[in-house]
Amino acid sequence: MLTREGRILGPLHVFHHDNTRSNFLVLTEPERENRDIYWLRRAAAEKKLDVQVNCVSEYLASIALVGPNSRQILSELTKSDVSEEGFPQHSVGHIRIGTISIVCVRSSTSTGQLSYELFHDRADSAKLYQEILDVGAPHGIVNFGQATWNIMRLEHGYKVWGRELTLDTNPYECGLEALVDLSKDDFIGKEAALEQSKMKFDRRLALLTFDPADNPDIQLEWDHIPRGHEVIRRQGHEERIGQITSASYSVRLRKPIAFAWIDSNVQPDEKVGCIHQPFLAIKSFFYPFFIS
Repeated sequence: MLTREGRILGPLHVFHHDNTRSNFLVLTEPERENRDIYWLRRAAAEKKLDVQVNCVSEYLASIALVGPNSRQILSELTKSDVSEEGFPQHSVGHIRIGTISIVCVRSSTSTGQLSYELFHDRADSAKLYQEILDVGAPHGIVNFGQATWNIMRLEHGYKVWGRELTLDTNPYECGLEALVDLSKDDFIGKEAALEQSKMKFDRRLALLTFDPADNPDIQLEWDHIPRGHEVIRRQGHEERIGQITSASYSVRLRKPIAFAWIDSNVQPDEKVGCIHQPFLAIKSFFYPFFIS
């Protein structure tokens, strides 16, 4: 969603889950729920649309099943066809796990992993969770939390609200221009977005990898991994050229990675430094970066 000034109001995921496409499930983040509901209701009223916007968080819960074995586990839990052919990426469908009715969404948007979101009645959460653990045990299923999710989304190049995306950013400076369809007749923020599409910006959002700058024998320690908000400077200079928004250790690359706002005149592969990690250098990528 965009503001009238073309700034990012926040990402939303919209799914229809009935045959008539008259009901849609709109997913936002918990901290933005009330604000987004208000914004949708106000927009509907201003445009005099015959729609209802209802909050279902009080009775609808979600459990995410993520990872390379998630399809196999889900296929053992339900009689529904969840194969690649029967339930491809971005599919939404009603399935049953035992006696539990579920709206199942297949999406790897944030993690880059094969994953399923299982939306269900909150009263069934404990039962559903236990059934998933029981069936998934032979496949090595484990719980994962926010830190693990943060690693996966950084490796996948996924930007989140409050870190990379704020009311001070627009889609064209943070690599989300593909999500803006200027061919549509009208939408909130279109006029501003059209102007932005013709502009050059003095900063870009980059995904960075960290390597030992001078001594490859240095052992990387947890305290050396940025946490966010660290200032970035050109190697050997005091000039400030950017700031980290979020970072973590990449298990796949075996090195720290981070999102950062970087001056547009910084070139890909140019090495720069982080003030609190003087022995680290950063290799910057200005284009969509996905780790296979």
